[in-house]
Amino acid sequence: MRVVLGLIIIIWQLAAEPFEVIKNVGTSAVRRTEAIGRVDVTSLRNRSSLLLGNKEVRVGTLTIYRSMTDLYRAKAQEGTDCNYEGWLNRLEVRGLKNTTRLCPIVGHAIKIGTAIAIRINDEHCEVTLVQEGQDPTHIVLNGVTVEISDVTISQVDSKADQSDITFYVRTDAILTKELGGTVLSYLRRVTQQPRLSVVLRNDNWFITECGFPVLSSFIGKRDSIPDKRTFLEAKQVYCGSQPPWPVRCY
Repeated sequence: MRVVLGLIIIIWQLAAEPFEVIKNVGTSAVRRTEAIGRVDVTSLRNRSSLLLGNKEVRVGTLTIYRSMTDLYRAKAQEGTDCNYEGWLNRLEVRGLKNTTRLCPIVGHAIKIGTAIAIRINDEHCEVTLVQEGQDPTHIVLNGVTVEISDVTISQVDSKADQSDITFYVRTDAILTKELGGTVLSYLRRVTQQPRLSVVLRNDNWFITECGFPVLSSFIGKRDSIPDKRTFLEAKQVYCGSQPPWPVRCY
């Protein structure tokens, strides 16, 4: 009874807040929601509980932008052919190229398995983590620590209950195909989703990944934007699982 009453109170509180859904894709086990609305700890915690809290949802994201301008400045490059020059141009257009940049204000929740990580990115690119219990974005596998910078989800076939999911992973460890395979296997097991991809780097510059949100490169970082040579010389490992085909890593 208390749980039901608490849920009713949350729904009543949220109904009074502005919340415009601009994207909602996924399946019964996978969900991605983007909206324009209020960005604060209480609102983000309550909305992530309502949208991602169902135990059937094994992987999901909720992103709330303070305004359409924040959405435009934070979103991914999109498209299918992303390169360094195009990425740099987008940074300049969005006002993110200078070291004194002001970041868009965004609330973000990521669910992996049964745990949800919640963070709020403010105008200074500082991150407030709202964590109760396990943080599913920080993982230790065979003594190696990896951090999930972001997750992108695109609907493929709702009838087959399948979605394409990509995890962008940062680690200080030496990048190898074996490590990529280990991370992929772990995420497949935890999410119970066979159709997954992981991209690993030693930094957050997922520049040529068209689906990676531009803002996520700057979260909590004060690193200088790499020049083209530095970026191209940095290693990146990709592993993907697309049944019925075998896992591929390169």
